[in-house]
Amino acid sequence: MNKNLIFKSPSTPTIKVYLYIFVYFMFVRLIYVFFQGFFNNYALLMDSVGLVHFADQALLGDFNFDWGRFIASPLMSLFIAGHKLIFGSYWNVMLITSQLILSSVSGIYIYKITRLLFEKQEIAMIATIIYGLFPMTLYWVHTFSQETLFQSLLIFSIYHLIQYCSNEKLTSLIYSAFLFALCFLTKSHILIFSLFIPAILFLNIRSNKKRIFSILGFTFICVISTLPYGLYHLKYNQTYVLSSNGYGYQFYFGNSWPGYRNIVEPLPLDTIFQHYKNGIDNAPYYYGSEQANIDSMFQLPQQTKQYAFLKSGLNWIIAHPWLSLKLKCFDLFYFLIPGVNPKLYTFWNWFISFIISFPIYIFGYWGMWLALKKDYKKHLFVLALFLTMILFSEVWYVQNRFRTITIEPFYIIYASSIIYRELSKMRYLNFIIPENLLQNNS
Repeated sequence: MNKNLIFKSPSTPTIKVYLYIFVYFMFVRLIYVFFQGFFNNYALLMDSVGLVHFADQALLGDFNFDWGRFIASPLMSLFIAGHKLIFGSYWNVMLITSQLILSSVSGIYIYKITRLLFEKQEIAMIATIIYGLFPMTLYWVHTFSQETLFQSLLIFSIYHLIQYCSNEKLTSLIYSAFLFALCFLTKSHILIFSLFIPAILFLNIRSNKKRIFSILGFTFICVISTLPYGLYHLKYNQTYVLSSNGYGYQFYFGNSWPGYRNIVEPLPLDTIFQHYKNGIDNAPYYYGSEQANIDSMFQLPQQTKQYAFLKSGLNWIIAHPWLSLKLKCFDLFYFLIPGVNPKLYTFWNWFISFIISFPIYIFGYWGMWLALKKDYKKHLFVLALFLTMILFSEVWYVQNRFRTITIEPFYIIYASSIIYRELSKMRYLNFIIPENLLQNNS
């Protein structure tokens, strides 16, 4: 069977096209960053302070990134430490620059992914233009947090995974696996996606021998990448850590009184902001009668702490089945609706994010459905990403920031296929994208 019947490789765009995309993304992001404040690097996420602190630890040879409630994933702090080591007092300027570059290169890869999936440069250009301007992709680009690094690495890895399913070249498999390893070493929730990678490879690779080789090879590269951090914590904390060991705490927080109050009955916004400023672990409203329990679990060593959190969450579910069901319905609702959580943001912040995101979500779901119907093997990865985030939101807890950085870039790709189709019907395409620019992309 001719492999091109499954994946047809579109013609390769010129370097000039990639340069145009890069400059466009950098221009948009520089405007955004200077509008927000170039050195406003800590205000959006309180995690930023801890990540920079761990970077300082790393420079002293201490890689015990223990956040108290769990051990943090290492890569972002190591990324920061590298900038401090190389650039000295200019580390912050160069770190912002690096994140801007990474985000801009991810725009090139959104273009390349779209070309591989839909074989039309028009759809790729629509996706690239939207992704470049989409506010949720800009929000954390100058913040010293994991989001920009994670999102970029995931996009790079997915591109090479799709490419490997097309060309079956070993280099594509190695790139995809290595980048995916870096991705889960940045944020560990994406490890859920690894459960689906064998199915993606099995369905898209032709020979049984190569299927087995691909699955084992991908797994081997990912497992090897966990050894340095895992063995370090096995020695110092008596627990092997793949990336972060926060599965227990995250499960407890999403399946307990704190999780219920955070999602179903949140405090007024000004009180929430004050709690986040002080640290959610010290918020008496959220823990209430659980305060003694949470305090005792925080005192446990890391090798038993996560199991205690997990057990406490399971006990809450068993003791409160109807409240648990209600909580899970809220989790699903907040995962599916576009924009930010309306209970955790001001009305206008929620409304603007909803209006901007709504067409991307509607067209994105529509485009995913049509693509999967047409060729489910080729587009299985996006269903796997969707299921990954559903599982994370329902089993652990809904956090739309995780959804945004993980799957929304791919919603944009599939939404663009529908936008292209509708614009073509109305003959507006050349008005939106000049014909000479499309010809340059051929």
